[in-house]
Amino acid sequence: MLRFLVTRLSSSLVVFVVIAIGLFVLVRLAPGDPADALVPLDANPGDRQALVEQARVQLGLDKPLPLQFVLWFGNLVTGNLGFSFQTNQPVAQMLGDRLGPTLLLSGTALAVGLLVALPVGIAIAVRRNGISDTAVSSVSVIALAIPSFFSAMLGIWIFAVQLRVLPFAGMNTPGDSSPGDLFLHLVLPVGILALAVAASFIRYIRGGMLEQLGQDYIRTVMAKGSGPFRATMHGFRNSLIPLVTVLALYIPLYFAGAVVVETVFSWPGIGQLAINALVNRDYPVIIAFGLYVAVLVLVCNLLADVAYALVDPRVRSVR
Repeated sequence: MLRFLVTRLSSSLVVFVVIAIGLFVLVRLAPGDPADALVPLDANPGDRQALVEQARVQLGLDKPLPLQFVLWFGNLVTGNLGFSFQTNQPVAQMLGDRLGPTLLLSGTALAVGLLVALPVGIAIAVRRNGISDTAVSSVSVIALAIPSFFSAMLGIWIFAVQLRVLPFAGMNTPGDSSPGDLFLHLVLPVGILALAVAASFIRYIRGGMLEQLGQDYIRTVMAKGSGPFRATMHGFRNSLIPLVTVLALYIPLYFAGAVVVETVFSWPGIGQLAINALVNRDYPVIIAFGLYVAVLVLVCNLLADVAYALVDPRVRSVR
């Protein structure tokens, strides 16, 4: 098991370095100049150009691209993500300040979505081709087809504008930091995100359960006198292995995809920070966000590999 972990960790580190190099090069090659964005447009043309050049020197953008990369990567190895071009704050501190709200929003929505998807997916698999199966499958397809920004705006229009029962922006009402107020601010964005999670995983769970319930061992369990519930639980346990893979691949996409919902609801998370950085060409913050997503992908895949190895010892022997 130790050799398996070392092998997976080594490959993950190599992939991380390749991703870091690719992110740096792609961001630097993108059109636009962050130094130009920092200087007011109403400045005198001659003075403005001088100010732009001065800003480029201060930001280190006047150096050759290979030298910029060497300096940046050296800082990255020591855990220094640099400073924001816009605010001059440490990027690591900015990400740390925004990480809590993002984890709270996305983590809560993921938990709620899975808690809904697990029993519903099992239930409609047991009652396949029935009315409930058809209804839930249809609703899941519709939920997946609707863009998250449209669902978010529709939720705001219904519950915040028309019914006026829920807030629609931020984490707290100004002057009120109580848990109850935070809960009210969570309801809409969590509901939108959890709907997408539940819709996706209901289909995966249903498909995995149907595949297992059609196996010979289920009929053997039933023939030995076990009830439908016990036979269903046998099938559910065996359907968890492919579900682990789906979950490991889905979590990074889900956390990164929450950018849209965070922006619509003015949620002070990493997603909103990334959007602002893209608009202002804030290279260090953009690269840091890309590395954040990359780490999520690598960690989730590593956890999936470890879970596989624990469930199926044959995986550990794969070189």
